[in-house]
Order: sequence, then structure tokens, then C-alpha cells
Amino acid sequence: MRILLFEDHTWRRMLPLTALRSVNELRCGILPLWKKATLRLNGDVHGISCRPEVAAAWTIDPPDLPVNVGQNEETLWLNVRVLWDGELLEEARRLDRGGRIVDGDGSILAAVATLAGDEEDLPGRIEEATEPSREVEWPQVSTWYDLLAHNAAEIERDALLLGLPASASPPAGITVVGDGWVWVSEGATLGPNTVLDTRKGPIVVEEGVEVLPGSYLEGPCFVGHGSTVRVGAALYSGCSIGPNCKVGGELDHVLLLGYANKQHEGYLGNAILAPWVNIGAGTHNSDLKNTYGPVQTYVDGESVNTGMRFLGCCLGEHTKTSIGTVLNTGSVVGVGCNLFGSGFHPTRVEDFVWGQPGNYKEHRLENMIETARIVMDRRGVSWTEEYEQLVRAWHESSAPRRAEFLSRRMHRRSG
Repeated sequence: MRILLFEDHTWRRMLPLTALRSVNELRCGILPLWKKATLRLNGDVHGISCRPEVAAAWTIDPPDLPVNVGQNEETLWLNVRVLWDGELLEEARRLDRGGRIVDGDGSILAAVATLAGDEEDLPGRIEEATEPSREVEWPQVSTWYDLLAHNAAEIERDALLLGLPASASPPAGITVVGDGWVWVSEGATLGPNTVLDTRKGPIVVEEGVEVLPGSYLEGPCFVGHGSTVRVGAALYSGCSIGPNCKVGGELDHVLLLGYANKQHEGYLGNAILAPWVNIGAGTHNSDLKNTYGPVQTYVDGESVNTGMRFLGCCLGEHTKTSIGTVLNTGSVVGVGCNLFGSGFHPTRVEDFVWGQPGNYKEHRLENMIETARIVMDRRGVSWTEEYEQLVRAWHESSAPRRAEFLSRRMHRRSG
């Protein structure tokens, strides 16, 4: 029986991270979600299924698996949002033909059905072709902030999954605190007076990483290939820095999905940055309310109580902040935004918005595309026709929400 990974309708609960990419691509810990499942299945995965528009526009680190394969065979469908382990996979493999495993919300976590894999509304088709076998409570990513909730533990799980041997001894001039596990690639460079603190968890530094002098990395911590840690940076426990990022200042429980910059002074805590985000010097975010109460945030445009005491911000693809920008607790900023000015921005900023507190307008699409092309080209990533179509389509579909946001903000200003 072939095995395919699929994304379901829950992708909207992970916006803005999934506006221009598949759930499969989201990183938690060290690895993207699709890679975790593939390794745990010892490579016994035959393909990935996702929305056709994002599959066609996959620009960063494409998988070495077929995407939206069209073979019509009996298939074990595994939801890529599940944080799979050996026990869960064995339970899924025991499913009978036509059966499915669901969670408390009725979302399909695993199913056995004969479908092509490139069909429209694949999650709906899987549901039509199967019957519930049982309901379970499996660890999974159901909202954008679940990535943060699981990130620190997933760094350690991924390190074990990859089987990376601990580095024999630190390079000269490097201080290792604690007797925890450290793996530094031979192709990485660590500057003098770098401190690796392993008392809370492992530290993984991949090939091509440059850690400049005087930096502090506290485990669990991951720094992906080609990334740079600036002089004197502090990466506190739970930071996962994806490939080709530049980071500096103070970061605490921060997840960068890759190709993002936060390289200047300023605090970023319990936050997620999508690819192509750039954080200006002196940008800060709040991740704890003055009342120490649970943080409210936005999931698919709806306000929700996360139950989390610490939660910072989530910034969508191609969004930028300027010098001295301030973001409040639980802020969600959409795709293609440009924020600046003094004072707190609203906790929900819609896609393609430009401006400062009290004065917002639409970010002109052609200008945004021109800048994005330059940014991606500088990192050696092609701006493809398919990616541009996806950006333009998202701009069009987000227009009503953006218009309502701008109208409400202008009304408040004039009032």
C-alpha cells in the first residue's frame, strides 16, 4: 500500500504562514513537517498532496518526493499536521480499507482510501470514501501558534530522529555550559567567546552557519544551514532559526521558517516569521500581558483565547517592519505588509497593508512585487510565474478583508 501525506482544510487556521505555501512546508523544531513524517517512515512515503496553487509555486527547498501524484491506488493517507512517532504510525498502518482516524474536531488524521491524490478538495473526498473507525487525541499542529507550543520539544525529537553524533569537542575559544548534547557541523564557523548553554536542551548548528563572536545560544536551539548569528546575539531556549536567515539582538522561543532577517538590536519573543520577512532595527514585540493573563490572538481572522501566557507575533511572507516598530502581544500581521512609525500597531493587520498607527493604506501590489523580486534574487531564489500568480490571487482574495480593515481604521481616526 502506498503512503501519501496530505494537508487538510485546517491550513486556514495557520494563516498567514500558509497563504503562499503548503502546511507540508511549515517547520517545527529542526525539520519541515513533511520531512519529519518521511524520516519516521524510513523513506516509505510515495508523495505529498496539497493545494494545487501552492504546489505549483513551491520556491524554497522543494521536496524530493512527487507532489500531487495522480496514481489511483489504495493509499494510507497521513495528515502532515500530526507530530508522528513510531507508535502513532503503527496505529495508522493497522487501519482497514475504508477506515479513518479522527480527532475531537472530526479532522481526519489517517485514512485508507483509493483516490488519485491530485483531486480537487482531497480532504473532502477522503471523508466521502471512508467511515470513522475511532477518535483519538494525537499531538498535532492545528493553529499557527501550535508551532511555537511544540517547537522546543521538537528540536530535541528531531535531533534524535536525525541521529546526529554529538560534536567531540568545541572549537578553541568556545564555551560549552552544562553536559548536554551539542552538534556543530564541520562546515559551521563559531567565533571566539561564543557560549553554548546546553542545560535546557540540545544545540544543533548546521553547515554554512556563521556564529559571530560573543553570541549566546541556549538549548534547545537550532540554527539552519547558511544562517548568520550576529555579534553579541542572544538566542534563548526554544529558538529555531531556519535556513538562510540572519539574526541578532535578543530572541526567545522564536521560530524563523527560513529566508528571514531579524539581525539588529531589539527583542523578539514567542514569535514566528514567515520567509522573506525583514525586521528593522529596534523593532520589539510584547509576548506577555501586564496582567499575566492568557493571550488573545487571531486564527483565520477570528479572535481566540489561546490559553497561553507567553505569545508574541506571527508575521506573513514579505512583511517588513522599520526602525523602532512596536508589536503588541498576540499580533498577527498578514502577507506583504510594511509597518513603521511610533506606537503599537493593532493586533490584527490584514494582508498588503502599508503604514503607521492611525494612518494605513493599501500596499501597492506592483511596488511590493518589485521589492520581493529583488529580495528573493539576492538569496538566489527565483521569482517564478507560478509564484507571482499565487501572490496576485492572494491579493485579490484578501481585498474585502483589507478594505474593511482600512475603513475601520480611517473611521476611528476621523472619529
